[in-house]
Amino acid sequence: IDNPIPNIHAWPARGNIFFTEYNDGMELPNTTQGLAPFWDEDADGFYEPNAGDYPVLEVRGCFETPVYPTEMWWFVFNDRVLHTESGLEPMNMEVQAQVFAYGCEENTPLNNTIFVRYKTINRGTESLDDTHFGIYADFDIGNPNDDYFGSDAPRALVYAYNGDENDEGGYGANAPAMAMDIF
Repeated sequence: IDNPIPNIHAWPARGNIFFTEYNDGMELPNTTQGLAPFWDEDADGFYEPNAGDYPVLEVRGCFETPVYPTEMWWFVFNDRVLHTESGLEPMNMEVQAQVFAYGCEENTPLNNTIFVRYKTINRGTESLDDTHFGIYADFDIGNPNDDYFGSDAPRALVYAYNGDENDEGGYGANAPAMAMDIF
């Protein structure tokens, strides 16, 4: 490939031999576990962008053909840290997050939407039979001192908006509203 696309070659997928080169010397873990999802052109289980592999959206059971948004990020976080607030032991829960967006100027709602997909993996030794998840959101709309927050329970939707017609020190007279929907 004469002009490799850095974001394609830097994708954190299993077996990517270019990852270290495109990520300032950082190394991928040597694991059989899945990392970032990708289209595997030759179905060998390893990410090889020079062989036609590329990042895709992973939503199990939703797509028969590969889907790739306009922009996409993938990262991992877990609770394998000292729990100073609760004093509890880590659950060894891993969360793989995929954040993506579409550039669709003809579809304003989709063009102004950021999607986040969380894949949870129990890396602990105990079964988790009943689990609850919470998502933190800080809806600061310009000047955060006059924002309001509400919910629409039938739609599983939370939203925030400016409390008056002028967002002082922020958007002015054209303050947007923000919403978060849990699919």
